[in-house]
This record gives sequence, C-alpha cells and structure tokens, in this order.
Amino acid sequence: MKKRFFFLLFSIPLLLNAGAILRTTILLSEDQQTICPGQPITLSAQICNVGNMPNPEGSLYIRYAFPAPLHTHPRSVIFRTESLRLPSILPGSCMKVSFSTPHILPTLYDYIRDDWAKRHYEAVVNINGEEKVSGSRAILFSAHYYLSRPLPSDKASFNSSVNEVE
Repeated sequence: MKKRFFFLLFSIPLLLNAGAILRTTILLSEDQQTICPGQPITLSAQICNVGNMPNPEGSLYIRYAFPAPLHTHPRSVIFRTESLRLPSILPGSCMKVSFSTPHILPTLYDYIRDDWAKRHYEAVVNINGEEKVSGSRAILFSAHYYLSRPLPSDKASFNSSVNEVE
C-alpha cells in the first residue's frame, strides 16, 4: 500500500508537466473537395501544441505506410512528402502547413494488391533526430454504382408490328 501511494504521489507531477505535445490533423488541400482513384492529391496538416511548453524546432513530413509495429517493414512506405521546417509552437497554438508533393491514389486493383487498406497517412515530426508520429489518417475506398441515362444509340428495333422500344 505504501509503495503504491509513493508511486502515485511522484507520478502526478510528471503527468502534469508533460512538456510539448504535438497533435497533427492531416487534411486535403482546400481546393480538392473529392478524391478519385488515379487523381493526384496534395496534403496539408494542422499542427497543434496541446502540451504546456513550446516544442523545439524540427521538421514535419507525411508518409503513407504501415502503422506500428509493421512500420519498419522494407516495403512499408509507399509515399512520402517533402520535409517542411517545423517552428516552435506555443502551448495552445496551432499552425497549418501545405505540402507540394502530389500523391496519386490507386485504382481498386492496386489498392487491394499493394495492401493499401493496411496502411495509412502518418504525420511524422522529427526533432533532434528523433521521429515520432503525431497524427494519422486512413483512406477508405468505396465503390458506388450509378445507372447512367440511356445513350442515343441504345435502341431495340423489331421488324414486326411492335413499336420501337427506347
């Protein structure tokens, strides 16, 4: 009982003084409302410091890869943006960055063949040579089928007394 109380007493200040905690939301560029297979997309990120201290300067990039613990697999990363400078962000503040490297989304066949469903976008922060994932987002592939209007040449003609069917 005394050991648990001692541990709890000294753990609370460590939890309250967590330092800089970066949380990243991965977004599509503002000019892209929808995404389709084979279409290039560009990504942006909103980085917020939810800790109680400013973060040290570093860099940020986004990759499309297997999540941990498979992230070290040699074929894990399919796509990676350029690295952008990450300035110091004050506690409670946010900033938005846009990446210029386009990512071309796969066809349904490639999505299945290359295990895209097992991967997701990860925002990776590199500070003093240490990389940490600060946010992630998955791609969900959905197929919708719509019946189009009949084409002008879509007719069925009969040489009998039956009227032409359109």
